[in-house]
Amino acid sequence: MGGRVSNRLDPLALPLAGRHLIEASAGTGKTWTIAALYLRQLLENGREPGQLLVVTFTEAAAAELRERIAARLHEARGALAGGAADEFLAALMARLPDRAAAAARLDDALLRLDELAVYTIHGFCGRALADHAFGAGSRFEADIEKDVAPLTAQVLGDFWRQRCAAASREELDALYTLWECGPDDLAEALKPLDGKPQLRLLPAPDRVDPAAAKAVLDAARDALAAAWPAGRDEALALLLDDKGLSRNKDNGYKPDDLRALFDAVDAWAVAPGGPPPDGLARLRQTCIDGALKEVAVKKGARAPQHPLFGQIESLCRAADALTYAVRVRTVHDALAYLGAQRAARLSAAGRRGFDGLLQELDAALAGPGGAALAAALARRYPTLMIDEFQDTDPLQYRLFERLQQAAGDGFGMYLIGDPKQAIYQFRGADVFAYLAARRDIPPGRRHTLGTNQRSTQRLVDAVNAVFGGHPRPFVLDGAGR
Repeated sequence: MGGRVSNRLDPLALPLAGRHLIEASAGTGKTWTIAALYLRQLLENGREPGQLLVVTFTEAAAAELRERIAARLHEARGALAGGAADEFLAALMARLPDRAAAAARLDDALLRLDELAVYTIHGFCGRALADHAFGAGSRFEADIEKDVAPLTAQVLGDFWRQRCAAASREELDALYTLWECGPDDLAEALKPLDGKPQLRLLPAPDRVDPAAAKAVLDAARDALAAAWPAGRDEALALLLDDKGLSRNKDNGYKPDDLRALFDAVDAWAVAPGGPPPDGLARLRQTCIDGALKEVAVKKGARAPQHPLFGQIESLCRAADALTYAVRVRTVHDALAYLGAQRAARLSAAGRRGFDGLLQELDAALAGPGGAALAAALARRYPTLMIDEFQDTDPLQYRLFERLQQAAGDGFGMYLIGDPKQAIYQFRGADVFAYLAARRDIPPGRRHTLGTNQRSTQRLVDAVNAVFGGHPRPFVLDGAGR
């Protein structure tokens, strides 16, 4: 990509301490690089298998990494014994000062493969909380609830019933306009937001007031009902006589449709406390103008104007404002209720959810004993490799940052991932977390795996030509650089 400030990675020259970013597209050898760095940390830096923390994002990826690391250890042991060695292994073996000591370390590591500290992010948090339960203020034992969907549905069902019970008729209409199937639809709408406490939702809930919006709606409704009897005949005649009004079978402006609608509004205006009749929005001025949905006025014609159409416009806008206020308040309140209730009910049952593991460790690291806990974890894992780093969100990045900040000299942290994938929000990825991490790492510690093993050179060149032809191919300054 144009303008990148990264160094082509040399796996034999990569420093064994410090914070580093390794940017790698799919097919460029991320897993191979992790195994190579693991081998060097073991043989050249004197790390033990349990000290080399490798974090990834799925159980399948963790299993593959364990397998690949174990295979690399076997290959290295074979190379020391005089067996076949690839270019990397041959160069590494050649510079080891004590081959007998290296063989002993490899033999020991192979006997302790069950100690490999290769975890998912949730697995790491669970292990950290279990190993440091007292310092973290955590439960000493808590089972993991792998599927919180049933509990989420139960909590949101409770929330929905409480919200509906306290709602006015207009607010209730808005709730079911927004989420027709009730709590099931609400749960689906909250999925992209659930479990992400770092998100700041706009507007803030104190910027909207459903009660105030309802008062405006009531006033607009009463004003229309009061003005309707005096103006309805004139307004109907305008619509019936207008030659520029389109009158197809679906848009509701045929004479019979208009007369039926006006009769329905007559009945409503006598006692306007109930919902306005279906189709009233067809009489709002913007709808007649053709600004909303269907085109009501023929091309070149002037739309009929009447004060009642403006009042209906005000009523519809007030109804839209109430729906918007209900939506904002409901989303904020539902997320807060869901987070608190789900955590409380899991805790009461002696269980944790996956997201709760991250939030609990984050809270512990931010608490009174957080500095000591971070230092203990950094001593326990003086080398940290984060696979698929592009899928990291701000909370996850903050956890690792605290370890790095609490660590002493010799701590190594390696962030390995594909920045292009961060934009897709796969597994909750946050492109801004990735960009923040990249800004935090000096250019001399940014590395690139540049050889794609899965694509032809022509394809790679073509993709680079597409994205390299613009100075800001990803819109944001610094993205892709």
